[in-house]
Amino acid sequence: MFFFTSISLVLFLLTKLQPATMSNPELVLEKSSIEEIYPLASADELKLQHARYANFINHFRELYNEEPTVAVRGPGRVNLIGEHIDYSNFSVLPMAVDRDMIMAVSFGDAAASSDSETISVRLANVSESEFPSRTYTLPKDPKKFVEIDPKVSDWGNYFKCGVVVAQEFLINNCEEYNIAEISAMRPMNVLVTGNVPTGSGLSSSAAFVVCATLSVLLGYGFKPTRKLLTQLSIKCEQHVGVNSGGMDQAASIYGVVDHALFVTFKPTLTATPFSFSSKVPADSKEEPFSFVIANSLVVSNKHETAPTNYNLRVVEVTLAALLLAKHLANKAGKTVADPADLLPADGNLQAGTLRNVLELVYPDQTFGTDADKDFVNSIEQLKTLETLAETVLGESEDTPEGHTTETVAKLLGISPEELVKRYMTTYPVRYNYLALRKRAVHVYSEAARVFEFLNALNRPTASSSLTETLGDIINRSHASAVSLFENSHPTVDRLCAIACANGAAGARITGAGWGGATVQLVSASKAAGLVAALKEDYYRKEFPGVSDAVIEDSLILSKPGNGTTILIDDFFSRV
Repeated sequence: MFFFTSISLVLFLLTKLQPATMSNPELVLEKSSIEEIYPLASADELKLQHARYANFINHFRELYNEEPTVAVRGPGRVNLIGEHIDYSNFSVLPMAVDRDMIMAVSFGDAAASSDSETISVRLANVSESEFPSRTYTLPKDPKKFVEIDPKVSDWGNYFKCGVVVAQEFLINNCEEYNIAEISAMRPMNVLVTGNVPTGSGLSSSAAFVVCATLSVLLGYGFKPTRKLLTQLSIKCEQHVGVNSGGMDQAASIYGVVDHALFVTFKPTLTATPFSFSSKVPADSKEEPFSFVIANSLVVSNKHETAPTNYNLRVVEVTLAALLLAKHLANKAGKTVADPADLLPADGNLQAGTLRNVLELVYPDQTFGTDADKDFVNSIEQLKTLETLAETVLGESEDTPEGHTTETVAKLLGISPEELVKRYMTTYPVRYNYLALRKRAVHVYSEAARVFEFLNALNRPTASSSLTETLGDIINRSHASAVSLFENSHPTVDRLCAIACANGAAGARITGAGWGGATVQLVSASKAAGLVAALKEDYYRKEFPGVSDAVIEDSLILSKPGNGTTILIDDFFSRV
């Protein structure tokens, strides 16, 4: 959503996934120098980062004539596999990138505005022309909250989200977390900058709200754990009308240098880091391979398209779960008054998830616990549920496009008006048909692909090509995005086709979709040729007149980076 219009490309060698050793894994990172934040950066890259941070702090001082009280940075993320399944509580495999946003905040004294019922927040961006400054007021009373209009797409709303979420936590958890009671809200001067491309699918919005939430918490003297910060920041984008899951925030917060993350959401939130080794099995002749992650230049605004895209998908997978749960209950001879009572209310719409349906079929709670057996049982369970969804939801479809509102309401035993009231009011949606079968089949098959991907990385063999195995998984993921979840875009599809025709073993859309970023898997020796082909056959042909500078800026090397970081110990004196 924010900051520069450059395009990220992530290129790194990856051959084997290995668990990482971490100290204090639950604490938000704290770094006192740029070198600590970007330990894999080259000398030239570090020089650019020093100039970037120096420009940022000088801008803050000139703008506000003071030093910041707190400063943080949060990275964007890329998802290697596992798209649109986090809000169904299935595991995903993302990583933080070294593209990030920086935020500094100075907190004033609430007593200085004792005669007023409000306090002032000044919000500015280094890229003033793209993100104009904002000044707004907050109720001084900590039990009152600033209003956020989800119908208005404004970058300043994302900081308001962080304020509201942090404020709610601080006033409601004083006793449990030993937090000093807030007597009044404090004025704030805020400056942000970032280089996560807007609308690129690399989740600049998550980086922003994580920084906003963390900054406000720190400003009131509370330092959260990574898990708590993730749980809080997940709520942020829901305030601007996007009913998102938790992958983006978890990846941004838990990121580890040179590692991917295996993120699970049930039975509890975990983010297990895995390191990338540069060596293939000793008895293998296969060369290392690379991931190339590039923006399609098709901007995807999650907020503006939510009613027909993101939020609609949340509704569809929720309704699919309810219909499948009712089918299972009827098959077992149970009378169902309200299908919502069959599932725990732990989904985004508080009405159950497709993961809950799997647990109805397999109640022994072994799903996802058989890593030592290559997740074979879990993959089989997911394939069984995929078949169930295809059969049950396919039989009740009005057309191949999906179900009508009336049909879904009848199947659930409620009126169409009640259906809309329960599931389509908080986050309004627009549609012709509800494509429940397609969405459910995608979720179950994509969840299985995450485990297939992990198995291939964890146990590469000399008898099969790891590149081809992973490439096939990636290609199947994109095919599912195109035909089942329908979150791709024709231009993105052309990018993926060009990549596969020029050496990529696999290519797919990554992130929310409907534009944004793609991820390509390619043998290391073919990476340069792939990049050259993307320049000539994609960027120059798809966007005639695009400058060489824009194209070069669209292909920026990055590596798996550190997660959200608190800048400490006179950090800016070292830039």
